[in-house]
Amino acid sequence: MAEWSADLHGLNLRPPIHTEDDLSFWDDEHISRSILDLHLDPDTDAASRRPQEVEREAEWIASQLPQGARVLDAGCGPGLYARQLASRGMSVVGVDINRAAIEHASISAEREGTHIEYRHGDVRDMDFKEEFDAALLIYGILGMMNDRDRSDVLHRLNRALRPGGILILDAMTGKNMRDRPFHKDWYFSPGGFWRPGPHFVLQRAFEYEGGVFLFRTIVLEEGKDVAVYDMWDHTFTADMMKELLSSHGFIDIEMFSGLSSGPFSDDASWIGVKCRKA
Repeated sequence: MAEWSADLHGLNLRPPIHTEDDLSFWDDEHISRSILDLHLDPDTDAASRRPQEVEREAEWIASQLPQGARVLDAGCGPGLYARQLASRGMSVVGVDINRAAIEHASISAEREGTHIEYRHGDVRDMDFKEEFDAALLIYGILGMMNDRDRSDVLHRLNRALRPGGILILDAMTGKNMRDRPFHKDWYFSPGGFWRPGPHFVLQRAFEYEGGVFLFRTIVLEEGKDVAVYDMWDHTFTADMMKELLSSHGFIDIEMFSGLSSGPFSDDASWIGVKCRKA
């Protein structure tokens, strides 16, 4: 226990802003399946938006794309948007790092007789070239990356699109974070999201300049090393988003208050974006 105490003291201090991401989170089979369960739970938006909102947003997305478009769904999860778009006559390729989610999506597509190509992989490793009429990056994925990876992914998405291809994404604003509680928390679980057996969970949040936030979770199991999971969120203003996308070769940038709402307003919790490859 003394060794734990020494580790935990350091982990309670605010770390430097991230430059590298620990992807072991996605390699943990239990956590990956826990995330899949959250994606599929209609009563929470912890991993995906609720079904009615997904359907509403997918309908809006489809209205922005050419009929029969070939669409890249980057970070597709269990295929909630991909299924909606495929049912509207579009050809969809989904990529996600969560193997459990991709397996679920593939089984569902086969069972439903829907042709969607799902690939297990990191969006930071995508290597498509002018294959798609449109690309999606939905539910704040862009804000989870460090600056270098964010730039790289936007470059890869631009390269994946045909000239004039459409990119649709969303990101959180500062208001989204201001509406969240930022208290420290800890609890015991006999088995749950983080581990199948008994464990303690300690959580806290850190705020950085420039609208950057870290949510740190520390998991303690008897006889096991301390596990630390850092989840980062970068928030954006409309001006920041326009500058970012323009610098990566996107034009005709339109901003919305989410993906199924009206024009962007300063009190919106989400920025929805539609733009084109130059």
